[in-house]
Amino acid sequence: MWLRPQDLSKTIDALQIDEILANYIDMNKISSIGYSLDGWTVAILAGARFDTNLFKQDSAIHSHLKACQSVNELGLDNPQLNKNMSDPRIKSFISLDAGLVRGFTTDS
Repeated sequence: MWLRPQDLSKTIDALQIDEILANYIDMNKISSIGYSLDGWTVAILAGARFDTNLFKQDSAIHSHLKACQSVNELGLDNPQLNKNMSDPRIKSFISLDAGLVRGFTTDS
């Protein structure tokens, strides 16, 4: 999970230096859209903050939810997820049915 935002930032890096595509991209208007876990990813890129302890606490209450049952599989206890993974190039985002929002801090 902690690599997903990094992967999208690397994609923007690649587009920015591509000799053909860079001419068609306004780097001041980068938007991102994601559904489910990708909705989580684009929110993180836009500045949302995830707290693994908050997610664990919520999962103890809502243990019937699939994400709460998949903590180990998804690596949702990895402290890397607590880091700021925002990309200042993301100016707007759309998150559709974002997964894992129960772990977002109130500052998000």
